[in-house]
Amino acid sequence: MVNASTNRNGRATVEQALARLNFKPRALEPGHVWLAGAGPGDPGCLTLEVLAALGQCDALVYDALVLPDVVAVAAGAELF
Repeated sequence: MVNASTNRNGRATVEQALARLNFKPRALEPGHVWLAGAGPGDPGCLTLEVLAALGQCDALVYDALVLPDVVAVAAGAELF
């Protein structure tokens, strides 16, 4: 059975799983710098904190090892 709270397999969506974890990312503060490693290259290995920070950042400095999909999470940021 599929309803609004599950996907086609009857499992919770990622958003619902995060809500169940009661994860509340910290708001980024102006003037603060975060450093985050890109890990082994798999976007699935990014922490929830890093994903939340990417979604809030004003600027993103990255190198060639960071996948375009990861950079895309920082959609509103100025890229360097």
